[in-house]
Amino acid sequence: MRVPQWSLLIVPTVAFVIGFSMNAVCVAWNGGQMPVLAPNCTSEFFKGEDVQIHNCMAAAAHLKILGDWILLRGRGWCSPGDLLEWFAEYTFWPGIYAWFASRFTQDGIIK
Repeated sequence: MRVPQWSLLIVPTVAFVIGFSMNAVCVAWNGGQMPVLAPNCTSEFFKGEDVQIHNCMAAAAHLKILGDWILLRGRGWCSPGDLLEWFAEYTFWPGIYAWFASRFTQDGIIK
């Protein structure tokens, strides 16, 4: 069965899966912590639960490109995987609504 306008449904889902996988691989390769590349990074840099999940990026960190090295205003430090997850978060429901609207229009329910 062919699903029309399948990209409206699959692109956000695939983006989330890839982003989540990128973060999971980075955390697994770094002993359960996400390395953060921040200037003057110390253990006091992290607050609350972030202490358990994040650590300062050191020379011995693995897969540094997948770590948190991108600074976004209002969001803080993030990774490429986080960007993909946020893309999926912001496009999933609009994609679902657009898919239903296109189906209803194509089926003649909406004119």
